[in-house]
Amino acid sequence: MLFRRLALELMLVALPVFAEAVPETPAGKTLQGWLTLLEENDEAAMRAHHAEMLIDEFRAQLGADQYVAVNRQLAGMVVGKEFHSFTQNSPTRLIGLIDSGSGWFEIVLEVEEAEPHRMMGLRVRPGAPPKTEETPPFPTQGSLEEMVRYVRKEGNFPAVAAAHWKDGEITASVVLGNGKVGDEAMLEKGARFHVGSVTKSMTATMIGRLVDQGKLNWSMTLGEQLKDIPMKPVYKPVTLLQLVRHRGGIIAATNFGPAELAKWANLEGDGTSDRTEFAKHALQLEPASEPGTEMIYSNAGYALAALIAERITGESWETLMQRELFDALKLKSAGFGWPEETRGHLPGGAQFTVMEHAAYNLGDFLDPSGDTHMAIDDFVRYAAAHCQALNGKGGYLKPETAKMLHTAPEGGDYAAGWILMPVGDETFHWHNGSVGTYYALAGFFPESNEAVAFLFNAAPRAEEFARQIGLALHERE
Repeated sequence: MLFRRLALELMLVALPVFAEAVPETPAGKTLQGWLTLLEENDEAAMRAHHAEMLIDEFRAQLGADQYVAVNRQLAGMVVGKEFHSFTQNSPTRLIGLIDSGSGWFEIVLEVEEAEPHRMMGLRVRPGAPPKTEETPPFPTQGSLEEMVRYVRKEGNFPAVAAAHWKDGEITASVVLGNGKVGDEAMLEKGARFHVGSVTKSMTATMIGRLVDQGKLNWSMTLGEQLKDIPMKPVYKPVTLLQLVRHRGGIIAATNFGPAELAKWANLEGDGTSDRTEFAKHALQLEPASEPGTEMIYSNAGYALAALIAERITGESWETLMQRELFDALKLKSAGFGWPEETRGHLPGGAQFTVMEHAAYNLGDFLDPSGDTHMAIDDFVRYAAAHCQALNGKGGYLKPETAKMLHTAPEGGDYAAGWILMPVGDETFHWHNGSVGTYYALAGFFPESNEAVAFLFNAAPRAEEFARQIGLALHERE
């Protein structure tokens, strides 16, 4: 359940086996006030809290009605429960581990430094049960297979896949585990996993290919290309580049209430027509921020970018992706929707619970923001293709297009489908994706001509372990 995209970082924590009091820090005090709000279950108080204790950006993404509904849902998970432990990265950021009775969850809270320490972001995600014995050291100098075996055991993952590419070739690739809990057969090397929001970088890449061919240009606007769709005037100057940089002021579309979810998931048209219907809705809403001023992570923005490409070419997003990305890079395992050989999993007490694909669907209008799958070797080859393009090699993208896709606006760290993260003297270009039941991360270091990729069919702690393996590989001579 993601209310606001937060930067995720590597955290290695030795968890105690006792309950812990809420820390007396700015984040802790705000958390305590929020917990009291849930316990009181007063709608008027929740609405006042929404108006007074959320920063403007957060409040724009999470309306008052939805805030009340979410709080009441979360109350059943946390009211009357004790926090097992807390991790603090700073006085304004706090991660609390709690046993809801049906599984372990982490509550991640980030607040402003200044009083009254308003909420900048709140995230509830599946958490790993605490260890009852000392964790063995991570095999930093081991082979990729040794590291993946460690990660799979320590995280209790059904399956983990990882690959490393350097200087033009895959140096190591591993797939270990089962397609779902209860399976006896181990997955084969070509097993496919859902990659979630890494799809955004792929949609941006496909658009970049069309720019190279002269069919699109980055300065195209919503007002010019979607003339038949009524929209607020503020959206008309929004450009294609702003959409793929999450700077179009478009609503996040990362959470939907039950009625909205039922409406959008059950549209009966094809993806293009469903995106058109959604555009008619989204472009009549107040912007999440003034277009062009700040980065607000938006599934809807990518749906609109894909719609522009579909309108101009007369071809579906799927057709464009297949030709300009999957076929062009020979990613033979790549496809759309859920993969056949794996299932995603949610925490369920001591063991993960299988989530069958039919149990959850957001609707195909959002496919360009997060609905593709592939196997690990193709996944790392995809990241490697961007590494080569940015280094002026491979010929897949023109140099100016590769640079555009991998340059963030001044003061930001999100380019066009890629996040830029300093690591020592280098920059890690990456994106991750998760629907809560899978986790994927692909990235590369252009300076070292090196790429890594990771796929899991369960999400808790996957980010932590992926970063740990990736950094271990990168730091080797």
